[in-house]
Amino acid sequence: MGGNIDLIFKIAGVGILVAVLHTILKHAGKEEQGHLVALAGIAIVDEVGERVHAGRAGLARQTDNGHRLRADKIFDRIGA
Repeated sequence: MGGNIDLIFKIAGVGILVAVLHTILKHAGKEEQGHLVALAGIAIVDEVGERVHAGRAGLARQTDNGHRLRADKIFDRIGA
C-alpha cells in the first residue's frame, strides 16, 4: 500500500512541475516549448506506469538486443 502512495506523489510531483514550467514558458512567449514540456511529462508518467505494470507482472523490460532502455537509467536516478 505504501508503494502506491509513493507512486501517486511522484506522478503528482511531475504534474505540478510540468504545469509550472508550461505556465512560465507560455508567459515568456515560448508556447511551443511549453507544449513540449507537457508532452515530455505525459511520456514520463506513461513510462513510470509501464514500469510499475511490468514490475507487477514480473517482466524484465529490455530491448531486442538485451540492453536496458535509456529511460530505465533516468527512472533509476529519480527512484521511480
